[in-house]
Amino acid sequence: MQHSGVTTSHDSERFGIRSFFQLFKSGRWLLGTAIMVIAVTAGVLSLALAPVMVVQPVGAISLAVSVLIARFARGLVFKRRVYTSVLLCVAGVAGFVGVSSLFAVSRVRFGAEALPMVWVSAALLAITVVGRLVQRRPHQLFNVVSAAILFACVATNTHICASQFLAGGLPAVTWSNLLCVAACGGIGSWFVQAGYASGPPEIVIAGLTVIDPIVAVILGVVVLGEAAAAPLWVPVIMVAAGLVACLGVIVLARFHPDVLERRERDESTQSPTSQRA
Repeated sequence: MQHSGVTTSHDSERFGIRSFFQLFKSGRWLLGTAIMVIAVTAGVLSLALAPVMVVQPVGAISLAVSVLIARFARGLVFKRRVYTSVLLCVAGVAGFVGVSSLFAVSRVRFGAEALPMVWVSAALLAITVVGRLVQRRPHQLFNVVSAAILFACVATNTHICASQFLAGGLPAVTWSNLLCVAACGGIGSWFVQAGYASGPPEIVIAGLTVIDPIVAVILGVVVLGEAAAAPLWVPVIMVAAGLVACLGVIVLARFHPDVLERRERDESTQSPTSQRA
């Protein structure tokens, strides 16, 4: 719904701040946003009760659902490579879930213990924003990866704040982590809409359901120490599963029907120019 709202109210691949605020006039986009808010609420409750390593990868199911919706609602005809890419994504993320859930351990972090995630989030936010500013026409995959990284920061900081609240109430919440949730969530949402404006929705969903959980698991392992008790073979399997899932995203980004159609259109418009030269 959000992709439909973006494409109907915005007919250019360039997506700026003004374009973002124009989306609030689209009823279809607002309905999609309302559904997303419900999903986010469910995610917050899950992050309050379970480690980030367990919660985030579950969203990979939505990639398969989005492809089915595109097949029957939009009438797209997918080739075998697209279905293979979806299978790679789901299998890779399933490997993440299967391994990480066996050894994930979570504990509440109060005060200074929660601050490392603030610094990491601020650094990743700065990198993605600067990367966007230096590009005149960023590729859809850049917008998707940036959104996924920032949403991984949102999930990790939300887990910290939610567990603090359940353990000690509102006074126990570290407000700097809560600020990171708002900042990364806001900028990440803008990257999502920019991704919708510059390509097919299945690639956006693939990035958010594959790259987001991979980054979230890395943050959970490195920053929160959720896999401190895991044996050495666990990171090896997690890296392998992550590479498989990322390969699926790359294949989907190259061979999606909308991408192929746009590539042919760009080549046809460039060929007359090259002939004149």
